[in-house]
Amino acid sequence: MVKMDLRVVTIDVAKQEIITCDNVPAIVDAVVYVRVVDPIAAVVKVENFWKATSLIAQTTLRSVLGQAPLDDLLPQRDAINQKSGKKPQALTGRGAAVADK
Repeated sequence: MVKMDLRVVTIDVAKQEIITCDNVPAIVDAVVYVRVVDPIAAVVKVENFWKATSLIAQTTLRSVLGQAPLDDLLPQRDAINQKSGKKPQALTGRGAAVADK
């Protein structure tokens, strides 16, 4: 039997070096709020659910921020947050959803 927390859980995304669309390197980190919506899928479909969720968050962070120029990262952070929150559709098939703060 595996216990699964159904509350909103925060995952600290480690510092990532990204390359912006104008080829400028930047180092960023993030926090992801995740809620398990289907505990059976979270346990059965993924070997290590929390690690997989963290890796998807890292990939999404690099992907979304890599599409923006460096000058837009800070002033456009609300729009970037919206875009990155919609990206990880892979979580839904694995029993999780990105939660609002």
